[in-house]
Amino acid sequence: MAAEEAEKKGKKVFILPTTGIIQGITAMYSYMDRASIKDNISAMGESMNMAEVVKLYKSGRDASFGSMKIEKGKWFTVKDQQILSTGDKAVEIVIAALEKMGLFDKALISLYYNDEFDPDWAEELAERITALGLSKFDTDLSVECYYGGQKNETLILSAE
Repeated sequence: MAAEEAEKKGKKVFILPTTGIIQGITAMYSYMDRASIKDNISAMGESMNMAEVVKLYKSGRDASFGSMKIEKGKWFTVKDQQILSTGDKAVEIVIAALEKMGLFDKALISLYYNDEFDPDWAEELAERITALGLSKFDTDLSVECYYGGQKNETLILSAE
């Protein structure tokens, strides 16, 4: 492990255990250059759970997820091991998942897509989320799109 190697070289290393990349990114928002390590670790630990995460997948085969059946080639969204939406159009089911979860009250939604998710879809999705936030929920929502390159999830959506 990298931490063990750093310690062998006399470097002091602190590890903040996370369960995914979004927790790591969210924790970094609380990092302060001039704060003590103790204060940074504390602040980062408190903030790493601020984001809600929805993941988009495309089924590679017919499958069952609890009582739900998902056909090969269908898109589906998951949050906390629960399927939120399924369908043929990725953008539509992500919007459905956001509406179901009530995530339009957040200030920032970040979209991390991989090679399977067309960058034009990401831009369309960002525009639709912004428009829905304004029209339905009267909120000034920022939406950012990034190429994440993740292997399993076609899209990771972080709402903060």
